[in-house]
Amino acid sequence: SFNGIAANGGWVVPDANIAVGATQVMQWTNAKFAVYSKTGSLLYGPAAGNTLFQGFSGPCATTNQGDGIVQYDKAAQRWILSRHAAAGTSGPFYQCVAVSSTSDATGSYHRYSFQLPNLFPDYPKLGVWSDGYYLSVDELDQNNGYRFVYALACALNRGKMISGLAATAVCFHMPSQFLNPLPADLDGSNPPPSGAPNYFMNFGANSVNIWKFHVDFTTPSNSTLTGPT
Repeated sequence: SFNGIAANGGWVVPDANIAVGATQVMQWTNAKFAVYSKTGSLLYGPAAGNTLFQGFSGPCATTNQGDGIVQYDKAAQRWILSRHAAAGTSGPFYQCVAVSSTSDATGSYHRYSFQLPNLFPDYPKLGVWSDGYYLSVDELDQNNGYRFVYALACALNRGKMISGLAATAVCFHMPSQFLNPLPADLDGSNPPPSGAPNYFMNFGANSVNIWKFHVDFTTPSNSTLTGPT
């Protein structure tokens, strides 16, 4: 073990998370991220979360807002970093996503900005799957005490993002009684069966609720989110 990011830039809740790649470790808190070797040597940072988006237009570059997530796509050997950003307290709101062009976390990144509904995007989580990167967001009414309105489930076009091409997202509103859904995340070298959906889960009353997300980026209207069971 070794010490990670020492300070969080003034945020009360650090929301620290970490991912492990082939030769590197990356940690992200609300405001900063850093890259380490597996023996703990600091390779980059700590740097502000919007550093990855410098030269990119919009609030992804100009603001350093929180809820950063770092993942490592083991099949493609790419890093994926995600955080939210807003042009102002009333939006518009965006999910900023960066996908590394190689397995080197200190190298170049393909950057994306996905516009979200005009509600505050809280608690975003990101899962790696074979046909997409899957995102869940709790949408809060910033004009009404940040009241929970509904959860948003999105699939991001992984194939395009790995290649640095223009990418789209397919999103569904989930019923308002379900909050904090989490997308399934693939670890290891064995992929799910071809055509397998991504699974979203959340806690119910003495149960676990499960949804199946089938995405079709070619014909988005064919995409489905079924459940819960």
